[in-house]
Amino acid sequence: MEAFIRNDQYNEWKYQVNKLVYNQATLNDDDVLEAVQSLAIEQIAEQFVMLSNEQNKLITLTAQLNDEGDAQLFLDQIASLIIPFPAINNTQITQLFPKAKLGRMSIQESERKFSSYISWDDTGQQKRYIIAYVDHKHVGIEGRLHTRTVHGVCSICNHHAATRQFTTSYKERGDEGNYTSYSQYVCSDTRQCNENIRVLDHLYTFISKMTK
Repeated sequence: MEAFIRNDQYNEWKYQVNKLVYNQATLNDDDVLEAVQSLAIEQIAEQFVMLSNEQNKLITLTAQLNDEGDAQLFLDQIASLIIPFPAINNTQITQLFPKAKLGRMSIQESERKFSSYISWDDTGQQKRYIIAYVDHKHVGIEGRLHTRTVHGVCSICNHHAATRQFTTSYKERGDEGNYTSYSQYVCSDTRQCNENIRVLDHLYTFISKMTK
């Protein structure tokens, strides 16, 4: 079977699997459990625009998982069907951040596998670089990453986590000299952030606000 699952879709699927396994262990009413299983299958399927018969059958297998061992084997299976974040080379990265002194960048497929966006920090400059993929093209955001960590809601994954303030500056349209700053709180740990993303809406809103 060809890869057909985005990172955010995998995360939602994983969430539903873990919830089902928990319910299998705690619910004693078969009718309630069946309803919970049907709802989980529906929520997983709703993430996809079109599904083949084979893909639909794979989703329905979720309801047959009985314990954590079954769940882990199943998640390992569907992880092999994840579509990696779209490849980007050093030249493209340089074009996204023309003023930054990045040196030669190389983003491996292993880094793209479980990613809805790519990010790295320059601790010396207190900067974070973010690359997303919006409307079939890569979009780059460069901003200051403040050192203070607070517990809050991340603007990208919409989860409670250890966050830091991320600030970008841009020129207002028609304004020749003045810059406007815009800040959002984002996860300190970008790997965990990518694991938390279950829908892309918040990421897209973040990108839209930070690239005015």
